[in-house]
Amino acid sequence: MSANFLFFISFGMILLERTSRYFFVSCLTEDQANLGSLVFVSALYRHGDRTPVTSYPTDPYNNVSYWPVGWGQLTNIGKCQHYELGQWLRQRYSKLIPEAYSPEDIYVRSTDVDRTLMSAASNLAGLYPPEGDQKWNRNIDWQPIPIHTVPEKMDEILAGKRPCAQYEAELLRVKTSPEVRRYNEEHADLYRYTSEQSGNKIHDAESLEFLYNTLFIEELYNFTLPNWTKKVFPEQMMSVASYSFTIPAKTKLLQRLKIGLVS
Repeated sequence: MSANFLFFISFGMILLERTSRYFFVSCLTEDQANLGSLVFVSALYRHGDRTPVTSYPTDPYNNVSYWPVGWGQLTNIGKCQHYELGQWLRQRYSKLIPEAYSPEDIYVRSTDVDRTLMSAASNLAGLYPPEGDQKWNRNIDWQPIPIHTVPEKMDEILAGKRPCAQYEAELLRVKTSPEVRRYNEEHADLYRYTSEQSGNKIHDAESLEFLYNTLFIEELYNFTLPNWTKKVFPEQMMSVASYSFTIPAKTKLLQRLKIGLVS
């Protein structure tokens, strides 16, 4: 096997490069000291730009006409983002992976979600434009590359949603712990205000994050947000939304169970 290149398509971009001497979790530059020959790369990254996953009852933009591709779907911007990332990866690892696609060189796995599968496909279009006898249609500068996945409820590697009773018990303990209860009490006014204004039942950091995410994307697309949001968006809501992402891995036990087996 001339090269090893493993793609995981899901969350935030991380490059793990292995040379003949060292492992790195950052990109190596050409002008760095000789650190050995690059022999393996594992690239883990998030999907591209998407539409809101959900709306809220009083949302002036809750009609699907504002989001023609549907809720939680990859947009054309997201497709372009990943196509360009694929081109960057092609340039970055031109000495490691041949230009012609071979299943011996690369393995791609994605979570079983439309936007991540489409992100993987867009990325591979930029990484492997067909050359020579791999150009199967003169009108299409693209070739199909296998993308592997498993149902989310069986995915313990990327989605991390395979049922685990011990994890769920520890997560419940954390969510009902004095620390988290105190945090929610400190933000009770914010929860109450956003519940009244949005029509959603906001009772903790996680439920507020969903609302924040929708508002964030709507603002990103230059939609005028309702006046009530000016009081709490983005600063107050951003802080709580960020906190919500710490909950699923807040303790060492949650981190160990969430990450799964590491060989």
